[in-house]
Amino acid sequence: MQYRTRTYTTITAIVAVFSMVVFFYTPVVAAERDFNVEEQAEIDSLNAVLEEAFGGVSPGDLKADVALINRVYESGSVPVIVRLRDSDLPYGLFSDRRSSRSENIASLQGTVVDDMVAQAAGDASGLNIKRFSMIPAMAMQVNVEELEALLDHPNVLDIVEDVPVPPALDVSVPLVGSELDGSFLTFTGRGQAVAILDTGVDKNHPFLSGKVVSEACYSSNVPSAGATSLCPGGVTESTAVNSGLNCDTSKVSICSHGTHVAGIAVGKGDNFSGVARDASIIAIQVFTLFNNASYCGDSGSCVLSYTSDQIKGLERVYALRNTYAIASANMSLSGVTYADPCNSVSHKPIIDSLRAAGIATVAASGNSGNTNSIGSPACIESAISVGSTTSSDAVSYFTNSAYFLSLLVPGSSITSSVPGAAYQSMSGTDKQAFIRA
Repeated sequence: MQYRTRTYTTITAIVAVFSMVVFFYTPVVAAERDFNVEEQAEIDSLNAVLEEAFGGVSPGDLKADVALINRVYESGSVPVIVRLRDSDLPYGLFSDRRSSRSENIASLQGTVVDDMVAQAAGDASGLNIKRFSMIPAMAMQVNVEELEALLDHPNVLDIVEDVPVPPALDVSVPLVGSELDGSFLTFTGRGQAVAILDTGVDKNHPFLSGKVVSEACYSSNVPSAGATSLCPGGVTESTAVNSGLNCDTSKVSICSHGTHVAGIAVGKGDNFSGVARDASIIAIQVFTLFNNASYCGDSGSCVLSYTSDQIKGLERVYALRNTYAIASANMSLSGVTYADPCNSVSHKPIIDSLRAAGIATVAASGNSGNTNSIGSPACIESAISVGSTTSSDAVSYFTNSAYFLSLLVPGSSITSSVPGAAYQSMSGTDKQAFIRA
């Protein structure tokens, strides 16, 4: 409660919308160094999170929802996230205190994959495995035999579907108390960076010139869903130069989304600027191209973001915590809605780790117009959830809301940068995400 009060007080006093001034940077212990007291505390904290989330799950309980099991049988192959535990502990992960966190996680992942492949009499090449480094889990595409092997494995805590979600559709800078020149009570974000996990950023736009200091891309190839990676060369992850560029707007117009968000957050122009005009950008592209009417409707093509790619993006932010003074990770996307905090969803451990490092994860509540539920990952208690208001300071008709929503900020008809040196007006809780940040 003390943490939450301090967070909201800082947001109100400085930039009710830009998480780069919400949290004070505090040093954290590097995951790879020799075990010490601070790392022990980190391990115990993560174990406690998992025990709280899964305390009602016993090894004999079903580890996957019946609907997911049926989907695998019907579809033949489904992307899933497999959460792991150390079988020597009831719900925790690290019985071997002599090894680093990432080494323990890698060991668990290797054990489960090897055993699963042996039991299913297959090979790992078609699994498209994404190994997480900071949380005890991994993502893969499994068939019936592989799913059954995972359900039988003592190191598997549970299995959830890796669900793709759309961008959440910004905010009036003056309405939140900022000046058009991108300052807020003299705060301009200088020396701070904001990570934008979105459809990529046009770093060559004049509004964003020189702003991007780091880039990455995490995207998926899922043939059964008609989904292909948007990373350079079709790879599923990259941190190379230009890997964080926006996806092709000629194929899907919403590929302008990330550039629009970036402009609201840190854009700097002659006549108007974003909320923190002197801040820099960590551009992380986390969307995948879908050519499937089942996902995209009549348009045929769309971009959606898998939970696993979002987690990989958040892990990248954490890995950069000692390289840049990162104020926030902005997630202008929204998935399944929850009427209560969703602390058992897959994002939570890495969002908790970012929070412990002084980095706020700011997420859009969603644009479905729900009055008693908000989308994931905004529904996680350790995230900052943001809903939308209009230019007249009324709640936007499209915004999701719930009793545990963190903030309401302007998010209707916001003008900002879009790829190709242009500007456009958009609406949605994703736009407020930057402001809240």
